[in-house]
Amino acid sequence: MGFFIYGKKQQSLVPLFGGLLLIGVSYFIDSAFYMSLAALALLAGMYWLKKQGY
Repeated sequence: MGFFIYGKKQQSLVPLFGGLLLIGVSYFIDSAFYMSLAALALLAGMYWLKKQGY
């Protein structure tokens, strides 16, 4: 939720959509282990995209 609010206030698409995806992960994955792996992958992807200048 924090990434979504930050992206909305800063007009930045990477944290905005990353926050939405992080919220959505909890609806589609039941296992805590796989949910954590998916969240880590999304966070790494957001970090990589921000480093690329998006």
